[in-house]
Amino acid sequence: ERRLASGDEAVDIAVLDSAEFLSHTWATRPQPHVDRLSSIWLIKRFIDQNATIRYTNKPNTTDITFDMPDAQFGHTGNLCTFETIIASFQIKAAGLSKLAEIIHEIDLHDGSYNHPEITGIDALLAGWRKQTLTDQQLEDRGLALFDGLFAEFGKR
Repeated sequence: ERRLASGDEAVDIAVLDSAEFLSHTWATRPQPHVDRLSSIWLIKRFIDQNATIRYTNKPNTTDITFDMPDAQFGHTGNLCTFETIIASFQIKAAGLSKLAEIIHEIDLHDGSYNHPEITGIDALLAGWRKQTLTDQQLEDRGLALFDGLFAEFGKR
């Protein structure tokens, strides 16, 4: 409703079967931030819990790419990668829409959403970027962060 009221154009996203994406390597750029970290969480929690994530600027032809140039999954219209993946796999779960709105706003800073949690989560992620954390450390922290947020938002 918010997107329709703002005049944003609708995007056509093909619906995919998650079974076709099992046992693959997913590739994204190094030093993941909010959209990539949350997309990793989404992939591992809703598409393939055993997915391998590879951080690279030069993906293999067999990799499923996300949030990088010419990626299979990326920003689509006014949607961030996280929202594109949700739409592609028709993922529905309590609390997921609020989480998507928060991720959208932190990633795009377009004023579409205003949740009190945005400022704190954004500050936490900014702090991680200032530390010398490996991609794997960022991934591990991101998985824990989004597990906690999803658990909280899902119970409301």
